[in-house]
Amino acid sequence: MPIGLRIKSWIKKGKPDEYVMNKLKLTGLIGRALTEDPNFKYFQKFKVDGWLKKEASTTTAWDDLEYIALGEVTKVDTFRIYEQYITELNKKAENIHWDQWSNLFGGGSETELVAKVLILKKLGRTNAFDTGNMVGSTGLLAYSRQFEEI
Repeated sequence: MPIGLRIKSWIKKGKPDEYVMNKLKLTGLIGRALTEDPNFKYFQKFKVDGWLKKEASTTTAWDDLEYIALGEVTKVDTFRIYEQYITELNKKAENIHWDQWSNLFGGGSETELVAKVLILKKLGRTNAFDTGNMVGSTGLLAYSRQFEEI
C-alpha cells in the first residue's frame, strides 16, 4: 500500500504516534538521526494531516508535542512538525477573511505565542496587523517581552 494511503489509514483509525513511529522504523531515533531519516517526513505528514483533519487548534498541536521553554522548543526534533502545521494554517489563512485568523492561531501559553509569531514572521507575516490578527494582542505582547520589538 502506498505511504500516502497508509498515513490516511493511520489517521482514520486513530493510531498513536508510537505505532506510526514503529511502522516507519523511527522508534529509538533522536536528534539528527530522527529528523534526517527519510521516513521522518512521513511522520511529520501523519501529525500535520491528523491535526488538519481534526481542525485542531495550534494549542492542541503544541500540547500534543509537549513543549516547555522557548529556548528548548526550537531545538526539539518535533518543532519542525509544529512549524509545518503553522505553515499549513498560514496557507489556509489566505482563503479566509482576516477576522477569522485568530480562530486558527489564537490562544496558548506565552512560549507558544512567541513561537507562533517567530514562525509567522519567518513565513513573511512581518507587519503587526497580520500577526496581531493571528495571535492577538497577547501574542504580540509576549513576543515584545521576549524580543523587545513588535
